[in-house]
Amino acid sequence: MINRLTKLWRGDYSLPRAYWLYSSVVPIAIALPLVSLMGYFESYFLGYLLLTVVTVYGFITMVGTWRSADQYLGPAAWKTLAKITIMVGFVGRARDLVLLTIVPEYTASRLGVFPILSSIGAG
Repeated sequence: MINRLTKLWRGDYSLPRAYWLYSSVVPIAIALPLVSLMGYFESYFLGYLLLTVVTVYGFITMVGTWRSADQYLGPAAWKTLAKITIMVGFVGRARDLVLLTIVPEYTASRLGVFPILSSIGAG
């Protein structure tokens, strides 16, 4: 696992593999079961733990995919489009991190903890 992350970080994977597999498929495959389980726990700790793991992994994939795009020998349009989506993703993650630290309601909704529902016994 560490070896794959290291290769990804260095941009050693092809652009299609870095972009589609490591930046798209793997995060969805990991996050869906975890997010669905979070609804059963009223714990900010689990939410913050998941958020931390997702943020670190996301940063690794952004850097690695960017580096893979730098080495890509195919059509320049794919390289450019990959970098644009990385920048958009970065802005989105930065926004989430800022909002998570300053808006408690946003934090609760993003972490899957809904205090209003749990206080009436529906959570």
